[in-house]
Amino acid sequence: MNRLLSVLVSLTTATAIAAEEPKPHTDLYGDPLPPGAVMRYGTIRLRHADADVAFLKDGKRIISCGYDGETRIWDVATGKQSKSKRLFPSEMSSTIVASALSRGGEIYSVWDGKTVYFYDTNTGKERGRITPVEMPRRFLIVTFSPDGKLLGLQRPGEGSSYQVEIWNVSDFKKLQTIIVPLELKLSSLVFRWDGKQLAGMAEKDDGTGKLGGVLFDLFLWDAASGKRIGTRNNLRRVDPDSLAFSPDGKTLTLWDGAKVELQLLDAETLKPKSSIKRPWTIRFDFVVESAFSPNGRYLATVVGLRNRNIRSAVVLWDLADSNKTQLLATEGPRVAFSSDSNRLICHDEGGEIRLFDTASGRLLHPRPGHTCGELALALSPDGKLMASGDRNGILHLWDSTTSKRLRTMETPELDITACLFSPDGKRVVAIGKTGDSGSMVVGPPERIVSQVWNVADGKALRRIETEGFGVAPYAVALSADGKRLAMVLPCDNDPPEQLVVWDLTTGKRTLQRSYKLEDRVDPTDKNGKLRMAHAAFAPDGERLTVWRGDRVGIAEVSSGCLLAKLPKGVESPVVFSPDGQFLAATIRKPSENDPLFNEIKGLSLIEVSSGQEVHRLPFEAMGLASLTFTKDGRGLLAAFLPSSVDNHGMLESPKLRVWDTVTGALRQEREWPENIASRYNDSRSLSLLALPGCGVATAMKEGDILVWDWGLSPKQAHKPERDLGRAELETVWSDLSADAHKAYRAVETMTSAPAQTLPFFRGRLRPATAKDPVIDKLIVDLESDSFEKRQASTRNLTRLHYRAEPMLRRVLRDKPSLEMRRRIEAILTEPRIPKAEDLRNLRAITVLERIGTPEARRILEKLAGGADAPETRAAKAALVRLQHRSPSATGRTSP
Repeated sequence: MNRLLSVLVSLTTATAIAAEEPKPHTDLYGDPLPPGAVMRYGTIRLRHADADVAFLKDGKRIISCGYDGETRIWDVATGKQSKSKRLFPSEMSSTIVASALSRGGEIYSVWDGKTVYFYDTNTGKERGRITPVEMPRRFLIVTFSPDGKLLGLQRPGEGSSYQVEIWNVSDFKKLQTIIVPLELKLSSLVFRWDGKQLAGMAEKDDGTGKLGGVLFDLFLWDAASGKRIGTRNNLRRVDPDSLAFSPDGKTLTLWDGAKVELQLLDAETLKPKSSIKRPWTIRFDFVVESAFSPNGRYLATVVGLRNRNIRSAVVLWDLADSNKTQLLATEGPRVAFSSDSNRLICHDEGGEIRLFDTASGRLLHPRPGHTCGELALALSPDGKLMASGDRNGILHLWDSTTSKRLRTMETPELDITACLFSPDGKRVVAIGKTGDSGSMVVGPPERIVSQVWNVADGKALRRIETEGFGVAPYAVALSADGKRLAMVLPCDNDPPEQLVVWDLTTGKRTLQRSYKLEDRVDPTDKNGKLRMAHAAFAPDGERLTVWRGDRVGIAEVSSGCLLAKLPKGVESPVVFSPDGQFLAATIRKPSENDPLFNEIKGLSLIEVSSGQEVHRLPFEAMGLASLTFTKDGRGLLAAFLPSSVDNHGMLESPKLRVWDTVTGALRQEREWPENIASRYNDSRSLSLLALPGCGVATAMKEGDILVWDWGLSPKQAHKPERDLGRAELETVWSDLSADAHKAYRAVETMTSAPAQTLPFFRGRLRPATAKDPVIDKLIVDLESDSFEKRQASTRNLTRLHYRAEPMLRRVLRDKPSLEMRRRIEAILTEPRIPKAEDLRNLRAITVLERIGTPEARRILEKLAGGADAPETRAAKAALVRLQHRSPSATGRTSP
C-alpha cells in the first residue's frame, strides 16, 4: 500500500511540474521556434539550405544533407521534419566547397578542397575518406551508382592528365582506375543503373580560337575492367550535365543546344535513336542536371532560363506524351524521383525543397515564404505591417502581429536589395537590380529598378528604371512627404557614382549630381586605389553622408551643401536613428601590419547636427554583420557573426548587443541559440530589423524571418526627478552649447528635472522671427554700389549661412537682381554649419521631446509656430514624433 501511494505521489508531482513548465513557442504551422524566438514569418517545413536531397527507399520520407553538417528527415505526407542528425561539427561547414548524396540517401560526401569525406546518414558516423584530392572545383566529380554500392571520383593523375577512380563504398577499396584521354577533363560522369558501365563527357578546344569555340567528346567505359567501349567525338553545343542513363540502361539523354532538342541516344552505339523538340511554350538555354523516373516515363531536367535573375527551373518531360511536358514553378539544381515515380523533389541552394505530383505537376505542401535568406526588410510607419523582398523579385507583406502573409507582389526579374514604406504607409517600394553580369546567358541589359505598389490591394503603381552596372544602389530613401525617391547609384563614368532623385508621381528625374566615395590610396602603388562605399540617407531623405576631403560628412540632398563633418575614421556601416538626430558608424584605423586594412576600433554615436561624437562604444574585434537603432532611438543594436576562433579552436558565438544611446552603456548582450548559429547567411551579413517594443526580426538563411523577444529594449530604470538650483540650471544651459559629449550629459540632467527645466526654457527659448536686423542689413549690402561692401557682406552671410539660409531663399523667390542672385546662390552652396548657440537651441528641443509632458509640448508648439528656421523645423518634427508615441513612452507626468 505504501509503495502504491509513493508511486501515485510521484506521478502527481511529475504532472504538476510538467504543468508548470511553459509550453515551447510554435509558428503558424505548429513547428517549434528556437529558444528566445516568439514568432516566425514563413516556414521551416521542407527547408534546408546548401543541401542535397533524395527519397528514402520507402518513398514516404525525404532526406536532406547540407553543408551545415546536419541531415534531416522529412515526412512526404505532411512535409514536416521528423528527425535530424549531425554528421560533422558545424564549424567544419565553412570549409565545405562541394557535396554529393547517394540516390537512396545512405551516404553523404563532402569535399573541403583537400579531402573527400563520406558519412553514413543512418548512423551519423564517418564511413571513410579519400585524400589528397586537390584540384579546381569545376573538375571535381563525385558520383554514386544508382544502388549506392559504387563511387566514381575524378581526380588529377600523373602530369597534366586526369583519371576516374571507382571505389567500393562498403569498404572504401579502390576497384579500378580509368585514365581519361590526355589533356581532357571530364565535365560529367554517370553510372548505368546496375553500375556496370559509366558514361562521361569531356570538353576540348575546337581549334578556331573563337570565343566559345568548344567541342565535346562522349565516352562509355566498362566499370569492371576500366576499358573504353564507346566513343563519340566532336559534339558541338551540347550540355554535358544533361547526360543520364534510363532505368533499363538502353538510353542516354543529351541536350543538343544547336538543334534545340533533347536527344535520346542508344547506350551501346552512342548514336541518336530519337529526339524530343523543346516545346515552344518553354524557353531555356542550357541543361545543368537530368534524372529519369524509375518507371522510365519521366525525365526531369534542371534548365537555365533566358531571364537571368531566375537561376534555374525544372522541366518535367513526359516521354510517353511530349505534349504533357511542363515547366515546374521551382528552381533547381537538384532533382529526384520517388521509387513509385509519382513524386518529384526539386531543391535549390536557397533552401526550399519543393515536392511535386509528377502526373499533374501540382506543388504539394505549399507554404508562404521566401526560398533564400538574403532578404530586404522594412516595417510600416504604424508598425502593423512588415515587408520582405528577396533576390527572386518576390515581395511579401505580413501582418507584423500575427505573422500571417497578407499579400505577395512579384517582379520576377528583380533582385530586391531594399524595400521602403511611404511615410503614410499606403505604398511600398522595392528597389533592386535586374540582369546578372556573371551569367552565361545573354539577356536584357542590367537595370536598376524601383517598383512602387499600393499596399491595400497590391496594385503596381509605377516603375522607374535606370542604368545598372552589376551593383545594387549604395543607398535609397523616400522623402518625408513620400513624393521623392533618392538613390546613390553606381555609374560607368568618372566620377563613378551619382546621386539621383525622382518624382514618384511623374517618374521623372528631378536631380542628378556626382557623388564621391572615399578614395584610399595604396602606398605601394601610385595608381592603386580602393573605393569604400559609405552612403547612407537620413530617414527624411533630405540628408546623406558624403566624402569630403579626408573624412565623411553630411550634406543636404537638394543643394549638396555640407551640413556637418564627422570624426576621422568613420566608415560603413553608417545608420541614422529613426528621428534623424543621431547616426552610428564604425570607427576604423589603419592596421599597423597592413596600411590598406582598417581595423575596427569601436562604434561611434554621433550627433547629426554638429557631426560631433556623443559616445564611443568599444567592442573587441568581431564580425559586425548589421547595425540598427531601436524604434524609439534609445537603443543601438549590433549583430555580430563569428569571425575568428577562440583558444580552443572553436568558432566564436554570434552575439546581439544593445547599447543605451542616452548613456552609452552596454545594456544587453545575448548569444544566438546554438542550434540557430549555423543558419546565418554565408555573405557574412544579417538582415536585422528593430520592431516596436523590444522585438528584433532577423532574416534566416532558409528564407524564414524570426522575431526575437529578449528584453533588448534599453528601458531606463526610473530615476527620481532631480531638483536643480538656479546656478546649476545656468551651468547645464551653458553646457548645451559645449561639445556633444558634454552637452548630452546636460541633456540628461535637464530631462531628469522637468519641474525646473520647463520654466527655465520658457524664459530662454523664443520662436524664430522672419526678421533679423543684422542679416537684413547684410542682404541689402549685397547690392551696394561699393564692391568692398558687397564682398564683405558675402563673407559675413557665408559665416552666418546657418541662420541666414531661410531669409536668403525668400529673397531668391522675390527675383532679385542678377548680381544679388549670383552671390546668394554661391553662399547657399557653402557649408551650413551651426554655431554653438544654434546647437544649444536644437539640443534644448531634444530635452523638451524627451520630457514629452503636456507643458513640454506647449513650449514646442510655440517654437513650431515661428518663422521658417532650423529650430522651427526641429520643433515641428519633435511634435510629430510625440504624436506617434504612446502616453507611457516618456514615463513622466506634467509637473
